Amino acid sequence: FVGRVIPLTSLEWRWPLVRQSGNTQQLIEPIIMTVWSPNGQNPARIPNEDSEEFAFDDINLFTENRFPGLDRVEGGLRINYGVRMGVYGLGGGRSEFMIGQSWRERDDDTFGPQSGLDGHFSDYVGRILINPGEYVDLLYRFRLSDENFTFQRQELGLGVGPDWARLNLTYIQLKDVANNVVDTNGERQQITTAATLEVLDEWTLRGNWRQDLSGGGTISYGASLVYENECIAITGSGERRFTEDIGISPETIFFVTVQLKTLG
Repeated sequence: FVGRVIPLTSLEWRWPLVRQSGNTQQLIEPIIMTVWSPNGQNPARIPNEDSEEFAFDDINLFTENRFPGLDRVEGGLRINYGVRMGVYGLGGGRSEFMIGQSWRERDDDTFGPQSGLDGHFSDYVGRILINPGEYVDLLYRFRLSDENFTFQRQELGLGVGPDWARLNLTYIQLKDVANNVVDTNGERQQITTAATLEVLDEWTLRGNWRQDLSGGGTISYGASLVYENECIAITGSGERRFTEDIGISPETIFFVTVQLKTLG
């Protein structure tokens, strides 16, 4: 049995500055967040099972612990800062831009060299969101090197259509892929297509396809049929995966999931 107690304190300051011009509202919001917790809170006796899928981005910039799960925690003094700007139409539609960075009092070898957090100053992370109307969403997310401003990660997502007939396209480019936080697997580029179609009341058909643009061919494709009402959701899915690695071979998977909404 092994355990730990981690004291933590944080302070977040935001100052949204808003003005109205014609039929739009304009926003500028500086953000500063200070977090402190002790260093050295990741003993070797606690295996890393649920905190491996780590990525530093605009979503977890202003969080107290950037690791998912409980097996790894962030320690030391750090200051997260950035600015968010936006234009919002009174009749609908919006555009947003955010960029920020994190500073650490000392280096932390918990974060690997491709994580964007291995130095005193982190990489820059941000996003651009354009939503001109109800049926179109465009999201661009990025991570820039703090040393030479080269792109370490780019993600472009486009969603088109109403909820009952939706098409989504996602492109992602990673200069160096962090594996288990420390090791790397090199550059990756891939595109994902997903479609949703409500064929009947309470019945939805979904499909997806993922392609490696770095020469690796198709990664996976699949489809699912969902029946959902106010009490239950039943999903039948099939997926073909082409990933090959040590101990991993291409495979076809079929499964059924049942969710009872009223329990609990």
